[in-house]
Amino acid sequence: MIEHPIEAVLPPEAPPPLALDDSDGPIAAALGHLLGDERLRTWFFGDAIVRRFVATVDNLSRPTVAMKVRSLRPVPGAFEVVRDGEAITVAAGNAARYAPYVEALERIDAKQLAGVYLRFYPLFQQAYEELGYPKAYFNDRLVASIDHLLAAPEPSAPPRLLQPKVLYEFEDPRLEALSAGQKAMLRLGPDNAQRVKAQLRALRAEITASAPKP
Repeated sequence: MIEHPIEAVLPPEAPPPLALDDSDGPIAAALGHLLGDERLRTWFFGDAIVRRFVATVDNLSRPTVAMKVRSLRPVPGAFEVVRDGEAITVAAGNAARYAPYVEALERIDAKQLAGVYLRFYPLFQQAYEELGYPKAYFNDRLVASIDHLLAAPEPSAPPRLLQPKVLYEFEDPRLEALSAGQKAMLRLGPDNAQRVKAQLRALRAEITASAPKP
């Protein structure tokens, strides 16, 4: 059963026919108009844009998102921590690494961003079916992933970390058990996360026929 049919929010004009393999140029042009061409080239992988986005969305609620399918390039700079004896916490200044991304996202009108998605929706659906879901509906998956990110916890204090090997882990097993998407929300820092959640709610409202969840 389809929960959030695109037809309920689709603009009246019919989108032009476009092959998935030939879609990178038109979609990059549309996104570049909203985000800026330089940011798009610097921050995002420019190949297989639709397929990468679909795979990323599908993996946000899973433990990891493989680099080979990610839409976003690695964020510049090193992950910052504070050490106090044996205690390790996420540094408050670490949020500055993500600030340019959050600021750029806030400048994008949710209705215009949703318009790009709706215009090219058949391609997203095709890519989702190719991913191994021939009978599933991608817009439902996108809405579910947005809801999953909105449900990410918001710790009142910087989370404590462990470093058993090279990579850091959350000391709290409940945080360490979170999905890749919810851990990413934690890494943003509380202020950035709240701002991103506000944009996600706005986008959700545009791609569904119902009001966003609180």
